[in-house]
Parts: sequence; C-alpha cells; structure tokens
Amino acid sequence: MRWIDPPRGWDFGFPKPFDPKDGQTIDAWLLENGYPQSEIDQWGGTGVPCRIWGEPESDPLLLMEAKILCRVRVLAGGQAQAKRWYHSQPIPALGGRTAKQLVDSGNGDAVIAYVQHISVGGFA
Repeated sequence: MRWIDPPRGWDFGFPKPFDPKDGQTIDAWLLENGYPQSEIDQWGGTGVPCRIWGEPESDPLLLMEAKILCRVRVLAGGQAQAKRWYHSQPIPALGGRTAKQLVDSGNGDAVIAYVQHISVGGFA
C-alpha cells in the first residue's frame, strides 16, 4: 500500500492511503480526499510536494479496508479499536452489516460516506 502526506496533512486527516485514479494528478487526488484548495493554491500551480511511501496495493478489498481504518482510527481511539469496529460492529444506517461485510460485498464507498458523515458531527 502507498501512503501520502502533504504539508500540514495532519490538520486534514493525513497521512492517508494513496490510490489515485488513472491519470489523476496528486493535487486533484488531495482535493478529492479532503485537502483544502487553499493549501493547494499556496504552491502556485507547481504541485503540492508530498511524502509518498510504500507499494501500490494489488487487492482492492485490502485497499478499501485500509482507507476505512485510516479514517476510523481517530474516531475509534486507535488502530486496535478501529479494527474491532470494522470487523464486528453492525452499522444500523447501512442495513445492520459490519464495515467488513459491506466492503466484501462491494459497498465500501457507503462505509466511507458513513464515516465521513459521522466525522463531521452527523448522527449514526
């Protein structure tokens, strides 16, 4: 798995697993993943200098799991708690299935949307 960490990334939930679409620029990916346009603009169109490390993940389910765990880690109080939640906590708003069940059935994007909703103060 590859990770990315832009300048001041900690303020915006970085580092995050880095999984750009084919042809997508780093700046476009950062914007899509919560990095503010105002931070991108500070680099004057030259591209945001980021630390990137690791290898691309070949298994899309593992990549989705990593993306979710990365976002849940802070909300859950740590990596171990995030993993417990991912594997065993039913999500009533998503049909009572766990995040793992949803990812395994191809609905990982719904889990990410749910986590994003909760992280900005939405109701579970």
